[in-house]
Amino acid sequence: NFGVSKSNGEIVLMYATPVVANGEIAGALIGISDGGALSAIVEPINYNGTGHTYIVNGEGTIIAHRDIDKVLNQYNPIKEAKEDESIAVQAHIVESAIAKKNGIYNENRLYAGYAAIPNTDWYVIVETDENSVLSGIDTLLKSIILVGTIVLIISIAITSIIGGTIAKPITKG
Repeated sequence: NFGVSKSNGEIVLMYATPVVANGEIAGALIGISDGGALSAIVEPINYNGTGHTYIVNGEGTIIAHRDIDKVLNQYNPIKEAKEDESIAVQAHIVESAIAKKNGIYNENRLYAGYAAIPNTDWYVIVETDENSVLSGIDTLLKSIILVGTIVLIISIAITSIIGGTIAKPITKG
């Protein structure tokens, strides 16, 4: 489980697993670790050098983000969008991730990919803008035109050579 410690205000991850003896649960092993580790994991993840990644829980609360204040303040874009319509798009992305588990969001010039993290009610979301996603298309288009032009020139040359070879005996004869 994930949360903010009430005793010291730090982000913590809490683990628990049953201790089984003679086929029965005899107790539990409980551990706590630094919850900031999740934010450290998602911080460097982006799309082509742009955008950002974050993790939300099943209620939409951000539990890992490059902006650690969002984690500490338990920022929830779904709840915040009810008060501030400017974040409605982010809220919609989070709602889509929770509802669909895995998928892609592509609206309002914003792209996001999201996936459920197995055995949790957490979802990892990668967001970026449309320009970042489509930036490679210009290069691809130029490459296709260049290759097409070269192939066309080579085809014309080969056709001329073969056509001349075929026509030479006919014109002599």
